[in-house]
Amino acid sequence: MGTARITTLRNSNPTSQMIEATILNGASLSEWLDLGERRLSGLIMPAAWTAAALSFDVSPDQGSTAFPLFDENNAEVALTVAAARAHAFPISRMIGWNYIRLRSGLSGAGVNQAADRLLRIMVEP
Repeated sequence: MGTARITTLRNSNPTSQMIEATILNGASLSEWLDLGERRLSGLIMPAAWTAAALSFDVSPDQGSTAFPLFDENNAEVALTVAAARAHAFPISRMIGWNYIRLRSGLSGAGVNQAADRLLRIMVEP
């Protein structure tokens, strides 16, 4: 897995940043992303996507221990996504997690991607 790249965006909100994450061909997980004090607020899907939901693992220690992310109702936090779309994300879901990785599919049923997929993650302070 590669290293995530962080880009500061030039738009109306000078504190917005974009982190790039890759799910490699034949894999269902991205590399670990260090959010630091930032919160995930949205994502831009690649032009092609092997059909699957997008779910998340979180970690307090950059992946030495990893946990699938569930909400207060014990439902896995997942987005129904599609290729070439931008998706908003409720910021409150990621408060407190410094490290995340993206999963194609759900924790019990990852879906391997048919090619490398670059996802652009929008983060806010």
